[in-house]
Amino acid sequence: MKKLSLYIFLALMVCNVSSKAENLMSWGLAGGYCSEMNKLLDEYGEEIEGYLESAIQGFLTGANTALVLMDKENEVRNIGERDSKFIINYIKEECEKDKAKGEDQQVWPILGLYFDGLPYFNK
Repeated sequence: MKKLSLYIFLALMVCNVSSKAENLMSWGLAGGYCSEMNKLLDEYGEEIEGYLESAIQGFLTGANTALVLMDKENEVRNIGERDSKFIINYIKEECEKDKAKGEDQQVWPILGLYFDGLPYFNK
């Protein structure tokens, strides 16, 4: 039943977002807020982590792709430096820091900070 609820929630989220895509800078789990991510992790645990891992991979790959498209290939990062469990914990820690300040941060700026701290990719 939990899986069915999760699939329905994600389908509604995608349908709702796709109808307003022209007004968004980001969407999906990486574009959501810490409170939304934490609620999903609390309710679905490991079931949602696969979706979060996919969002993380998409964001980090997109950041590297943007650098390549801007002719900044020397700034591309080694996004395989740590596993997704580490990155999820990093996001959770940053969300907790923001929550302590009374803020509800979006996930993508946190991933941006993580990305900036990664070592450069060596060919």
